[in-house]
Amino acid sequence: MGAALTDAAFACQAYEANEALAQRTPPHAYEFNDPHPVAYDLYAGPGAGHTAEIPYVFQEPASAWKRASTAQRALSDTMLSYWTRFAATGDPNTPGTPPWPRYDLVQELMPGDTAPNSASAFARDHQCRFWLPLRHSGQVKLYF
Repeated sequence: MGAALTDAAFACQAYEANEALAQRTPPHAYEFNDPHPVAYDLYAGPGAGHTAEIPYVFQEPASAWKRASTAQRALSDTMLSYWTRFAATGDPNTPGTPPWPRYDLVQELMPGDTAPNSASAFARDHQCRFWLPLRHSGQVKLYF
């Protein structure tokens, strides 16, 4: 159920927005994929939900970072570099971090493996050929 809601409400809508933006300017897109994100004390399931990346950007709450793995801390450092550089220059690429290409690649952010994935693979992985026609037909009402 979580995967279906994530695909329908978030992933495929982000894919569609990035496709539209790419007609005018190449956006930088990412997918956060830590299978066991920090700061999910109340979250029982595996995988990263909506906003799970926020603690990695701010390294808060401190109690969660005490339990963070070395790979999670490294991912956080990489994300901090990306976000800071993007805010300053409009380009997240920073010396010493894995390259983040402009869209049509989606940057996969996960502990131990930060690398781009094709936008078409992202759409396939999230079943966008199924969800987007339903969304546009009005048969599925999503209020996100």
